Amino acid sequence: MPGNASTPTLRELDVLRAMVATRKTVAAAAMLGISQPAVSRIISTLEERLGLVLFTRSGGRLTPTSDAFMLEAESSPIFEALERLSHWPACAREGGMLRIVTVPTIGQCLLPGMIAGFRMQAHDVKIGIDITTSNDVIAAVAERRADIGIVDTPSHHPSVRVEMFRESVAHVVMKEDDP
Repeated sequence: MPGNASTPTLRELDVLRAMVATRKTVAAAAMLGISQPAVSRIISTLEERLGLVLFTRSGGRLTPTSDAFMLEAESSPIFEALERLSHWPACAREGGMLRIVTVPTIGQCLLPGMIAGFRMQAHDVKIGIDITTSNDVIAAVAERRADIGIVDTPSHHPSVRVEMFRESVAHVVMKEDDP
């Protein structure tokens, strides 16, 4: 299925990332193993197609605009996934990678003990943990950026299956003389 005409290509996003990192077309070209004119052409084409100014030009340096930073941030998960894929065959042979995403309270209080118990049974599995908000946990699992999400609120997202594994009671703590 062909992409939208304004959808950046992977190559364009790669050049954008290099430019955000280096701020110079020559350095970005060296990082990517392409020519400096190719970097300039790709950035120019991307800006024209998106209708955005991604870099301001001043004194031989290109300064990323807020749009460049936002596009780079949006594309970051793509490159993270590609990096995981580049290690995947070896990782799978060594036991694989379990990607867990959770909320801060669970990640700091409950998860360490759970992981310790799991590691005793599956010591060759690598574990990646991301701590974020409940909504981001659910989105990460729905978008397959995480294998398991652990939240402390109910979820009714159509793309995820929810199983309760623990119930808890909340307690209020206040001064003894507080009405």
